[in-house]
Amino acid sequence: TNNSRQTSSSCVNCYRLSKHQEFKNVPGLSKADIDWFVHWTSLELPHQLTDPRINAMARTNLELSPTTLIVAAQLDTLRDSGVAYAKKLRAAGVEVQLETIEGVPHAFFGMCAIFKTKCPEAYGHVVKFIKKFQ
Repeated sequence: TNNSRQTSSSCVNCYRLSKHQEFKNVPGLSKADIDWFVHWTSLELPHQLTDPRINAMARTNLELSPTTLIVAAQLDTLRDSGVAYAKKLRAAGVEVQLETIEGVPHAFFGMCAIFKTKCPEAYGHVVKFIKKFQ
């Protein structure tokens, strides 16, 4: 079997993690929004939680992954999924930089007019990460 196409229950567990109650009603991406998205996309992508071509958490051959930067939003319903992915990558020996931006919801990255200090903070992590490879 091709390892890149193998599935893992950890990706399903990742989705379950994203359904945690801590930020279920936060603006930007609530638990209800996630449930809606998964429901409607599953009609066209029934294996979205287990297919590694769609869901990176379903991959089992992560040791070939490149050095990775994950920028997580503290108030994001999906934050714990990003943390779980970072742990999975590290367990495979991949160098991972996980940065959590405090006090912001899921979609903050493109909302610079609202998050006037937090967007530049996140962008700074991205720029610094890219410059490591120059």
